[in-house]
Amino acid sequence: MGIRYITEQYILDVAASGETEIVLDEETRVTAQAKETAQNLGIRLLPPGQKPSLPQQPASSSESLSPTSSPSMPSTTTETENIHQQIRRAVIARLGQTPEGLDEIIARVLKGLEDKR
Repeated sequence: MGIRYITEQYILDVAASGETEIVLDEETRVTAQAKETAQNLGIRLLPPGQKPSLPQQPASSSESLSPTSSPSMPSTTTETENIHQQIRRAVIARLGQTPEGLDEIIARVLKGLEDKR
């Protein structure tokens, strides 16, 4: 099957979907940026064989790592606000500062993802 990589973008997509855990398998590698982003967003990277605390599809599935698939967007305003704050914290942690227009950019991206549903 081959080695698959979890990237920072995948972690951001998982966070946007509201999931908090990713089950890894023996053939999955996580980039350094993805690990850091997961930690900043509170996404747990579970080692092979460890069961997630909530039912979800493990990262070993080819569909879950597909670059064309995207997690579903949250259905409530509160969930969207929580995701917005998680992404905001991760960006600030990564850059060490708050970029101008950050909140507007995050809101626009989340709205765009929601519109695609």
